[in-house]
Amino acid sequence: MLRFKKGSAKCALCGAPLSWEEALATRFSCLSTCLRVVEPRHLKHHHADFLREAEKKAPIHFYAFLIMSSLACLYLALGSLYMVMTLSVLAGAALVRGTVVRRRLLKAYGARGAY
Repeated sequence: MLRFKKGSAKCALCGAPLSWEEALATRFSCLSTCLRVVEPRHLKHHHADFLREAEKKAPIHFYAFLIMSSLACLYLALGSLYMVMTLSVLAGAALVRGTVVRRRLLKAYGARGAY
């Protein structure tokens, strides 16, 4: 089992020492807004405006990627190669667009080179 020391990771926005989970949540907002894997305590207390903006922007791109990927898997099972390729390209486009939006959001809120 991997164990990390608390404080060995830093917040992507302010540089404060955090646990690895919370540090990842500052870089990848989908972990705390879409999946609810990590409780964003630091973001709630110190970067509430960033969290509100991420809650508006992240789910659109994340769920578009998830739906397109799921449909591509379904059509793969059904044997339609044309639909698999089309949906895979759309899923890739949603993933790239989500990454661009995430990086712009981090840059807008003063990220310290952690995008």
